[in-house]
Amino acid sequence: MTAREAGVVTLRAPTESKLDVSAVEELNCNELVELVTDYFEQALPATEVRRFEHHLETCPGCTIYVEQMRQTIELTGRLSPEELAPEAETALLAAFRDWKKRD
Repeated sequence: MTAREAGVVTLRAPTESKLDVSAVEELNCNELVELVTDYFEQALPATEVRRFEHHLETCPGCTIYVEQMRQTIELTGRLSPEELAPEAETALLAAFRDWKKRD
């Protein structure tokens, strides 16, 4: 099983930006939230990765959010179906069903 299949992702530390911000529109916080899953799955184009990481360099709130998401994914990736109480499974399935209906 790969780390990704196990739900373990590694958040790359923000590095010195290689993006000429004057040439490309910066991400805002809402856009970052929409892209976080693709970022973790390494599914973003290189330009988007640079925009994403540049935003993290300049936004402490989003940096905290991304780290919390990384930790959540890491911890939930350790949960096996046998460890999930039937009541919890029922509640989670209902919540996701309701969430899909709102779209």
